[in-house]
Amino acid sequence: MSIHESEPPSDAELRPKPLAVSVRKACEIIGVGNTTMWGLIKSGRVKTTSIGRRRLVIYSTLEALVAPPVDAAKNAR
Repeated sequence: MSIHESEPPSDAELRPKPLAVSVRKACEIIGVGNTTMWGLIKSGRVKTTSIGRRRLVIYSTLEALVAPPVDAAKNAR
């Protein structure tokens, strides 16, 4: 394969990230249990919104929760 040829993007790369997910799905995404997730929500480390009776976790807060600290990213170089 030459430099000018590239593989097509995978399905995961083409799918847009959700804005919010259910609490159950948020647990699956970051690999924690329900009690831990509700503790993160109660502490404010994970943000949520309600639509009707449904509580949804803001996806970007999950990404921020599991992202390495900025200092760690600089030190890894």
